[in-house]
Amino acid sequence: GVFTFYARQTRNTYTSQWYLLAAFFWFPWVYSVAQAMLVWAPVRGTVQSVVNAWYIYNFFALWLVPLALAAIYYFLPKILGRPIRYHYLAVVGFWSYALIAPWCGVAVLSGGPVPAWISTAGIVAMTMLLVPIAVMAVNFLATLSGAYHKARASTTLTFMLVGIFAFLALHVVQAVLSYRNFQEIFQFTHLNSALWIWGMYAFFSMTVFGAVYFVLPRIMGREWGLPGIMKMHFWCSLLGVLLIVVSLGIAGWVQGVQMNDPAIAFVDVVRASSHWLVGASLGWMLLLVGHMAFAINIVFLGSSRTISEESLSVLVSTPPEMKAQTT
Repeated sequence: GVFTFYARQTRNTYTSQWYLLAAFFWFPWVYSVAQAMLVWAPVRGTVQSVVNAWYIYNFFALWLVPLALAAIYYFLPKILGRPIRYHYLAVVGFWSYALIAPWCGVAVLSGGPVPAWISTAGIVAMTMLLVPIAVMAVNFLATLSGAYHKARASTTLTFMLVGIFAFLALHVVQAVLSYRNFQEIFQFTHLNSALWIWGMYAFFSMTVFGAVYFVLPRIMGREWGLPGIMKMHFWCSLLGVLLIVVSLGIAGWVQGVQMNDPAIAFVDVVRASSHWLVGASLGWMLLLVGHMAFAINIVFLGSSRTISEESLSVLVSTPPEMKAQTT
């Protein structure tokens, strides 16, 4: 990745390249530090929980998030035919995210057997992270302004719209729930699983699905053979992840409130929250159906109609509106 970036033909860079190249450095750093401190030469005592919390969050924040953001910053102008609005703010969003995000993971250690300043630093970082998130929101929403209707004709844009709004909403919710008065209720509940699924699937997976729908037919030179299956995949994925997140979120709320009431036995807490887990199971079944539809569509792509050379050249070229802005 580094050599490819160095050998680029144009010297100017784009926001998508910043996040992609940074991810290639951040992942080896995060992974090697966690391996060294937890596996090769394990640190002692509760320091392991600090390293573990740091690694789990940064695997998402410094590896998966930059990959998905790179895709969004690339495909939005490509599909909409307009440059990223307020692009000069993107450099602020990138560097502030790079400086703040690594500190956020330790916020989950609030109330644990670690120095209070560690979790406090995480809570402050979670709040400060809203600054780069606000910058990205300006970039994305301003670029999409007046162009939401194009999602009807673009499967990629449809999936990425879900990913964008999931990404922005997730960080607002995480910042609020990181404070100690909320963690006292939700720290050891199903709500944490809901947030993890929210970030991993509603944001990252939906964004990657959108990228695959754009890239794969252009690589293979073939059209998607079953457009109806694409809609089935989208709606099953969207409804499935919503059902999982909402069900686990409500189950977490019930758990947290009842676990803080000493008059309620723990077995009663389990019974009260278990009903909502049925909804989460139904959500997983919807995701399974959506993934099967996705797999079927990929299989049929190999035997579908070949894209003509003229159509392929249009698909991979820069939109006329973008050429007007960049010349």
